[in-house]
Amino acid sequence: MKDKLKTNWLIAKIGLPIAFLLLLILASCEPKKQESQEGHSHLQEDVYYCPMDTEVVSNKPGVCPKCGMDLVKKEIQKDTIYYCPMDTEVVSNRPGVCPKCGMDLVVKEAAEPVNVYEVVTKTANATVLSSVMTVRPTVKSFPVTINAFGYVGYDTRRINTISSRVDEGRVEKLYVKYPFQSVKKGQPLLELFSHELLSAQKEYFNLKETDPEALGLIASAREKLVLLGMTESQINNLRHDGQVHPTTTIYSPYTGYVVENIPEDVSSNSTTASTGMQGMATTSTKNSASMSANQREELILREGAYLNRGSVIFKVVNTEVVWGIFEIYSDQLPFIKLNQTVTIKVENRDESITGKVDFIEPNYQGGSKTSRFRVYLNNKNGQLKIGSLLKGELVTDTKQTLWIPVNSVYDLGIDKIVFVKKGEVFEAHKITTGIRANNLVGVVKGLDETDEVAANAQYMVDSESFIKVNNE
Repeated sequence: MKDKLKTNWLIAKIGLPIAFLLLLILASCEPKKQESQEGHSHLQEDVYYCPMDTEVVSNKPGVCPKCGMDLVKKEIQKDTIYYCPMDTEVVSNRPGVCPKCGMDLVVKEAAEPVNVYEVVTKTANATVLSSVMTVRPTVKSFPVTINAFGYVGYDTRRINTISSRVDEGRVEKLYVKYPFQSVKKGQPLLELFSHELLSAQKEYFNLKETDPEALGLIASAREKLVLLGMTESQINNLRHDGQVHPTTTIYSPYTGYVVENIPEDVSSNSTTASTGMQGMATTSTKNSASMSANQREELILREGAYLNRGSVIFKVVNTEVVWGIFEIYSDQLPFIKLNQTVTIKVENRDESITGKVDFIEPNYQGGSKTSRFRVYLNNKNGQLKIGSLLKGELVTDTKQTLWIPVNSVYDLGIDKIVFVKKGEVFEAHKITTGIRANNLVGVVKGLDETDEVAANAQYMVDSESFIKVNNE
């Protein structure tokens, strides 16, 4: 009996504190649950807020205790998404509390559509934007002066080749001693010894002496001598002299100056300099000048050299007519027409010359957006030297076009934008541009006459701004 009483006493001593602790836990959870329910019910009720101070809220109509304005009922949109500000993974389609932290769920605002050309300008004062100088596009047409830079090049139709017509011909004597030596038609170039040519002369001479009635054979032998490079005058001298000459003189069939080798286009090695078209012309001139730098002192062909049939002996270039080759940008190409007058200024010369556009190349130059046109220039006096720099000027009328200052356009590389004023701020708009003239640029698409754009687009893009562009 005594042990039983002792056991009951121990149970009471241990169990009473445990039961008391459980009661305390239940008591503490009840207010939180009630608070959670009240918060939930509070979100379900209408909410009123002050339009001047959104922190002032109430669950019933009234006035703002700060400014005295009537409270406005907050409209709850359908299909609204709520999330926990402490844990964004907790979402719901109705108001409530977060099951993790107990905070009220807040409304997730729908993202507004983004303008792909919107400029985010982080300015310290909105009045800075409103004070930016603006301009309005103007529609007009006026004469446009187009400047094109170029150089003097060969007229490739006047490059003639003199080739060997015999096999194993040996050069016995050269009359042309250095490159670019001037020659005239009929002037001797070299003395050539050839077994083939010597045998053909003997055959012709023997037929004339032994069988003068064989006119057909004589005519064939004469034609063979012509094909081997002898002139009619040389053949007649052979008949009158009555003897065969061991060497044959090769005469120039053309007038011009002699070169051993020239490219088809003196600008084939030229590159467009990054500084502009004037730099391009300078570079091409240097390259064309260095084209024959190794040939100016002496010729490769020497006396005693052997020539095979078809090998090139010389090239004779006639420069009485030369080409003025000019480059223009792609946006200027529509304003260049055939037979259009070009006023040309030649380097180191005070006077100008005129010519007409004779040919417009149908392709762009590799690696750039420039095209070329040619002007045929009379050069009988020889004053236009190959490789000389040229500056051409063309005057053309434009169509009715929308024009804005060049400084109003910001070039993004792929796209071009302007900053259009909307109220007190500016928005970036993509435009399509055309020709540039007189410090103006033509706008093909993207602007109206009523628009007002920032006069200086570069000013609008500071170090704290960025431009969102969709390049797709």
